[in-house]
Amino acid sequence: MNHNKVEDFKNRVVGPIVAMTTPINCDDSVDYDGLAKLTEFYVSGGIKVLIAAGTTGYCYTLTEEEHRRIVETVVQASNRRAFVIAGVSHSGTRMSNRLADLCQDAGADALLLTPPYYRQTARDPFGHYADVARNHDLPTIVYSTGDANLDIGFFRRCAEVDNIVGVKEATCNYDLARDLLIELGDRLSVFGGGSMRYYLWMWLWGSRGYVTSIANLVPEVELRFFRHLEEGDIASAKQIVIDLEQPFLKVMCEYGWHECLHAAMKIFALPAHKLRLPLVEPPQTHIEKMREEFERIGLLRQS
Repeated sequence: MNHNKVEDFKNRVVGPIVAMTTPINCDDSVDYDGLAKLTEFYVSGGIKVLIAAGTTGYCYTLTEEEHRRIVETVVQASNRRAFVIAGVSHSGTRMSNRLADLCQDAGADALLLTPPYYRQTARDPFGHYADVARNHDLPTIVYSTGDANLDIGFFRRCAEVDNIVGVKEATCNYDLARDLLIELGDRLSVFGGGSMRYYLWMWLWGSRGYVTSIANLVPEVELRFFRHLEEGDIASAKQIVIDLEQPFLKVMCEYGWHECLHAAMKIFALPAHKLRLPLVEPPQTHIEKMREEFERIGLLRQS
């Protein structure tokens, strides 16, 4: 176990973590200039941790070269002002290792792995996680997802792998989150996946960071939420969840998170042009519903 690597990671991965989208041009190419502008938007807005080429970045639609260049673009645009986590998810371990090679060379600070998808998710992904972690020098974060039905015993095994230093807990299983933080919190950095409302629980048990929702569009909302928590003002943090995030997530998840996030990026005039197949645009009626809801709860006025 490398205690220094774990502690350094814990000290860097704190607060709101933005899983970035990947802007795609109308001709289906990656908009690298837009990606650099998006990186600057987050970093100058106060975000200290970014995920590039993750699932929110449509990693499953990217070529190897696009994947490498996306991570490189975010690393260069952030210019050491943010900690850059590179997604290296693939259903084949050999391919995930290849992506990890490219991302390490591109200057990423850490790697993030989901379980292999399709039928492989029903099996034990420990060998997949451990193989990529052991083959690279960068600290590695592994996903906890409902697809693979992982339990505390699985993460005990992960904690024995030197380079696995973090868990993105994205199952919304409150008992598992608590147990991870109590039993393995000294060995692994356990952070929340995808919402302030889930993270409220994890904060109480010692988690120091979480993947955002609204911050993809309005970083200040979630930076304010986290400041409230650090100041011990849980009531004000909870009110942000009630007034803003609850209605936001309701309309965003009605059609599909990735599709709706893309549409929301355009509503907020952030870099986004089209989606790559297999993702498709939400119906225009739903996009208008999103805009109306953003205006009703005041998000557009805060952007």
